Amino acid sequence: MYNFSALDEEGKDDVYTPVQWNPKHDSILLREYFPQHNGPRILQVFDVRRGIVLQTLPHADVVSWSPDGADIIVAEGNTLIWHYAKLY
Repeated sequence: MYNFSALDEEGKDDVYTPVQWNPKHDSILLREYFPQHNGPRILQVFDVRRGIVLQTLPHADVVSWSPDGADIIVAEGNTLIWHYAKLY
């Protein structure tokens, strides 16, 4: 797994980890964000082409795109939760 650091305004390292590319939209990446300032880890739907975050979700240990790329599937215990993905 790869980790990418980025500098925030105060010069502290934040870390982003790619989780999975969207299966239908080439420029959409699901990534995990680890804030340097001990904030909670979050998932981000990131448009690489435009360089913007389209959506944020709470951290999940098991997460995947739906086969059609329209939803994000999160496993919580024995339950699957489908989140509509904001792609634009």
